[in-house]
Amino acid sequence: MDESSSLPCTKRIGKGHILAHAIVELVTICTGQSIPAPTGCAKEISELWMEYEENSSPEAKVVKDFDKVEMILQALEYENEQGKDLDEFFQSTAGVGCGLVVDVIIPNMLTDTPWKFQTDVGKAWALEIASRRSKKN
Repeated sequence: MDESSSLPCTKRIGKGHILAHAIVELVTICTGQSIPAPTGCAKEISELWMEYEENSSPEAKVVKDFDKVEMILQALEYENEQGKDLDEFFQSTAGVGCGLVVDVIIPNMLTDTPWKFQTDVGKAWALEIASRRSKKN
């Protein structure tokens, strides 16, 4: 975890992110309508969601990175189990990141490119997943 982030706050933002996704999907599926203005506990979830969406804290940055890490980890597992090439998922995490533009996407992401990860822990986990993917090829 980056020194500038707080684990308890990161956990809260992560939980808020998951809960907000679940609530929006459930309400939309069940009613076909959008969610009314939040109150009470829902207001806290809404505030955590906005902190995540606005990328406004070190904790939000960690949760955003974990969201991307989870996506490429699931893609790797699916590739291994189903024998499919899901390169587009890995490529979607390459590109603009850390204020830099990557002109060339290096195969298997095994470089010092910044990708779209904002934290050292996110970059390290993504690099580990990419190295496992390159070993299977």
